Formats: sequence, structure tokens, C-alpha cells
Amino acid sequence: MKRILFYGLIICCGWIPGVGFAAAPLEISSSSDGISRLEMEVDGRPRNLIDCGASLGPAVIKYRSGAAIRECDTRNVPARVLFNNGDSARLFWQLESGLRLYQNFFLRGEEFTWEFVLFNRRNRPTEILDLSFWLPVCGVDEAVAPRDNFNRHVSVNRDASWFYWAPLDGYGEHVVMLPEDGTSLEYVTDDNWFFIHSSTSVDREKDTWRQPSTTRMLRPYEKVRYAFRLFKADGREAVAESICENGGLLFEFVPGMVVPEGVKAAFAVRTRHNIAGITAEYPEITVLTRGGGQGGVRTLERRIRPAGREPADGELWRRKDLLSRFFCHPTAPGADLQEGCLHHHETAASGCLQVV
Repeated sequence: MKRILFYGLIICCGWIPGVGFAAAPLEISSSSDGISRLEMEVDGRPRNLIDCGASLGPAVIKYRSGAAIRECDTRNVPARVLFNNGDSARLFWQLESGLRLYQNFFLRGEEFTWEFVLFNRRNRPTEILDLSFWLPVCGVDEAVAPRDNFNRHVSVNRDASWFYWAPLDGYGEHVVMLPEDGTSLEYVTDDNWFFIHSSTSVDREKDTWRQPSTTRMLRPYEKVRYAFRLFKADGREAVAESICENGGLLFEFVPGMVVPEGVKAAFAVRTRHNIAGITAEYPEITVLTRGGGQGGVRTLERRIRPAGREPADGELWRRKDLLSRFFCHPTAPGADLQEGCLHHHETAASGCLQVV
């Protein structure tokens, strides 16, 4: 009788010894602080794009409600799982002072969407001072061949920000993540926390970071949504095209961003916006001349002229104020780009770009 009952349980539960169930492509972490699995097929092989032992979802929020300023690290606040369907999930955090945070994860075929929704449930305004997240995506995976790992490329440039991960050998499918309309990045720390708002996080006295910081005021019972879209692109040109179509900017420098005295360096800008003008931030040491071009492509040359002492033979000028960085200034109402800079904060500025 016991043996018959045991076999009956096997049949009813659908379990057969030695046969396992396939893992869902999207899984919530055991601590419910985000998702620990995001499986996509890259170059014909299934890959979990989330780093081993990490979760996509941890965020830090600093906000003001009335006279009180509060800070919340979602890793320290229990989350409720509102739903988890294998290809979509929603997590919910109830924060102090009536602020709610929702994170939505949706995998639809070849595209993944990650959303933050902040909801002010109080009958008084709440100001979002800082909002940052960690991005453990496509890190080094020792379980695969080295050539199958990725190298991350990032531009923190407000509405024109972008991420992409290229195979280490340069060939094959790339992974791209772009902000959706209404979402921008304005700061990144050395330990790779990316900021949507950063009003209290940037050291304006000691840090060389010069993008302006923002806040977001939520009226009573108002919601705000931030979102990113992650997808695959078949090679570098497809990555560039998707970035430009999303309102981004791409720069090419020849021979590079650090040059000796008197050496010309050409650069090109790729964007779907009209370029109203390019000016030198330090005109006393930078000479800009417009180069030729064809097929709608123009080049602009940049010559660095050192100020003060003369360099020794062959010396490269590596002072921060001689490196290339650009600020984007919309010159017309409704322009897609907000003010921001292109490169990482170790690099100071030598040029300005106006975009309409």
C-alpha cells in the first residue's frame, strides 16, 4: 500500500526521479532585493546576464518629507513580491513618510525592461534628493571561456546616457542598455553606483565632476517612473545606430584623447541632432578648425597649445584641463538633451558642444 501511495504522489506532483524542471528566464533573488537571473540567448548560447551572487535591483533613495530627510537602502528594507511569473516580476517597498517604491522587471522575447516607480502616498510634497542603483550586469564569468566575457562601455551624459557590453574579442552580439524617455543619468561613483538624482552625493569642492545635480519633487499622490531598456545588438555598428536613435552622442578621436604639443587631433560627432556649434572651453590652449567632409559628414580638428612652460621633447601633456570632454547645451525649447558631460569624471573639459 505504501509503495502504491508513493507512486501515486509521483504521478500527481509530476515529478520523475532524475528529471528536473527548466529554470525560469527571470528569477527573483532569495533575499527578494531584486532579480538574480536574467537569461537571454547571446550568440546562440543561453546566458544569465546578472553577475554570479549578485542581484539587479538594489537602490539607495534619499528624500525630504516636510522637515525630515530620510535615506533608504533597499537591501535593508524587506520587499514584498507582488507577482513573479517567470518572465516578469514586481517588487514593492513601503518606505517611511508614505513613500512607496516599485520595481518592475519584464522580459519580452529579446528585450528586457527595468522600471522604478516612486509613489508619494502622503498629502504633502516629497522631494527625491538622490536616487542611485547598482548594475551587476555582464561581469566576468569564470564558468565560460575568456573570449565569451564582456567589456563594459558607459557614457553618463544625462538624457543621452548609454551602456553597452562588447565581447572581449570584439566579435558577435553586444548587450545594450538605454534609458527611456524621462530617465537620465547624472553621476557615477568609483564603485559603480549610477545616479538618476544626485543632489547630496557629489562633492563640489573636491570632485572634478561638473554635471549639475537634480532633484524631483513629487506632489501629493503623484507617481514618477524611470526605466531602462536592455537588448542585444549584432555588432558595434548596430550598437552605434541604436544609441544615436535613442538620442545619444558618439565621439571618435584620432589619434587619441591625449596628444603632445602641436599635434593635431581630429574628432567626429555622431548624433541624430543638429549641432549648433562647437567651442573650446579653454580657448587659450585649444585651437579648433573645421575640417572637410563628404556625404553629410564633417570633421573638426583640435590642436592643444600648452600654457606656461614648454614641454620636454616627446612629453605628453596629461593635465586634466588638456583632456577632451564635452558639455551638451540645448539651444532650442524642447531639445531632447539636457546639460551634461560625456566622459567619466577623471577627465576634465576642453570643448563644448551645442545640440538642438
